[in-house]
Amino acid sequence: MSGAADALRRARGALTDRAFIVFLLVSLTAVWFVGLVVPQRLLVDPAQWEAWRAASPRLVRILEVSGASDVYRAPGTYVLLGFFFLSLCAALWDRLPRLFRRTRLDHGLPLEIAALSRRAGTISIGTADPDRSVASACALLEAEGYSVFVPAPGRARAIRFRHAPLGFVLFHGSFLLLLAGAIVLHATRFSGMATVAEGEEFETAAGPYSARPQQARFGRPRPSLVFTVLEVRPRSRAGHPVSLQVELLVRGDAEPRVADVNEPVTLGPTSLLVMGAGAAPLFACEAGGVGERMYVKLVPDREGRTRFLLDACGLEILARPALPPERESRGQGVMLATAGSANLEGLATAGIEVAVRGLDGWTSRGVLRPGDALASPDGKQILRMPEVRYYASLQVVDERGGWLLWAGFLVGTAGLVMRLLLFRREVVVVADPDGGRVLAGAAADVAGWRADDLLDRIAGRAAGPAGEAPRPT
Repeated sequence: MSGAADALRRARGALTDRAFIVFLLVSLTAVWFVGLVVPQRLLVDPAQWEAWRAASPRLVRILEVSGASDVYRAPGTYVLLGFFFLSLCAALWDRLPRLFRRTRLDHGLPLEIAALSRRAGTISIGTADPDRSVASACALLEAEGYSVFVPAPGRARAIRFRHAPLGFVLFHGSFLLLLAGAIVLHATRFSGMATVAEGEEFETAAGPYSARPQQARFGRPRPSLVFTVLEVRPRSRAGHPVSLQVELLVRGDAEPRVADVNEPVTLGPTSLLVMGAGAAPLFACEAGGVGERMYVKLVPDREGRTRFLLDACGLEILARPALPPERESRGQGVMLATAGSANLEGLATAGIEVAVRGLDGWTSRGVLRPGDALASPDGKQILRMPEVRYYASLQVVDERGGWLLWAGFLVGTAGLVMRLLLFRREVVVVADPDGGRVLAGAAADVAGWRADDLLDRIAGRAAGPAGEAPRPT
């Protein structure tokens, strides 16, 4: 047991060593900087990542092998974070007893005449009645907001903000709250991408989602929410998107809600965040007396096209938004990849580019605008596009534990305020009847705090009308 306790003390000493703490802080800062500079694979579209790999295979390979492309989930990052929180807990364990002692009124500067007189900064105040002078100084300090402790006649200690040392505990403990919040958020997080067209209803518990959603490890597997997309409102300026609003009506609500980029609709632990938008034209076909109508969300593949079938008419169709003329004039071609939200405002004018193939092998292509049609060479099969709507790509997120992050932020802020602004201040006043004087000294938990003005007022109150000017000991 003795050997284990000794090993524990050595480990605690190593974790709280200043050089080791500096190493951890510098390393974590470097990790953050790498994640800021290097594109992280999880945040980049897979097609864009593969294009970057094709353009710079050696660089991408180095980033992937070194872990820089996924630095926040790299094993080394977890090791650094583990040691950071172990060091934090060790520092709190070492400091707690001393910090709690600092909150007591009977702990602080010495109240013995010999010890106080040798302390730098102590002033000596000549007075005919030292005990009365100490009482007058105590009255002044109480008026200044100090808590006065008198363990014996003629000796007094006054402390202001005596609980301020606990700000160290609050600030460092806030990191533990942030860690707890991150763990709870990760364990309870559900995230899925929903592609919902105008006028379409979506049920979060059933889907369907455009990709396999991230399931919560604890709690309910999926949120229970039903909403309808009423309208998608893209807005751009000089060809650059500036806003993408989606008007939603949640089942049970009387009024619709509006989600915008970086401004999600939040309902308790569930939020709906706008990630993008696209075209959802209505296609109608006629062939041999039969017909079919279908709204198609133009969610592009790697080549920027959407492939679908109109079985009743025997048509296979490739479609994508056509680019505005000013974009075509830059040599980017008609069959460019997906039109971004900046082009959605002019979608009705630009139209939808389609390539059609029938069962007997005939093909045709063209650009359809609302009300246009495209026919087979024999005129027996007709493809029409009566209207164009929009769809919204919404990220559905359900998670708990965000309150722990807010609590960590508020607790950490309170700790900083207590340590830097409302720091502990202490003044002692001791009577020396044999020397016909009063000794007064001051200290604070922040370097550079000057109590000269306060000590001068204490000297003026303690000396009285017939007193002497204060003099340093």
